[in-house]
Amino acid sequence: MFPIRITIFEYERGLKYVKGRFKQVLGPGQYWLWAFGNTTIRKVDMRPQYLSVPGQAVLTNDGVGLKVSLTAVYEISDPAMAINLSYRLGLKIILKIWMESLLELLHISNQVEKF
Repeated sequence: MFPIRITIFEYERGLKYVKGRFKQVLGPGQYWLWAFGNTTIRKVDMRPQYLSVPGQAVLTNDGVGLKVSLTAVYEISDPAMAINLSYRLGLKIILKIWMESLLELLHISNQVEKF
């Protein structure tokens, strides 16, 4: 058995797992692990990231079709919570629901303006 060096950069955090269980968050630096041990480290990128929700077709009052899409910028604040829960899928679902409700609100307000 020989040690393996793992480097965690300034913009990353490491999640240390021992026998498949989460133990701690590792900050930037160099860490040594045994090659055939039961410890793994998963790196998490802490830099701001972008997530896009695909476009949705909307018909305006005058019959013009528009395609509306949404892009969000997010940053991970707690790497252990983010990785152990599927944050990216959850965020995408929330953004899609928010966009649909906003488009419904705009459609309703346009209908009210007609009266």
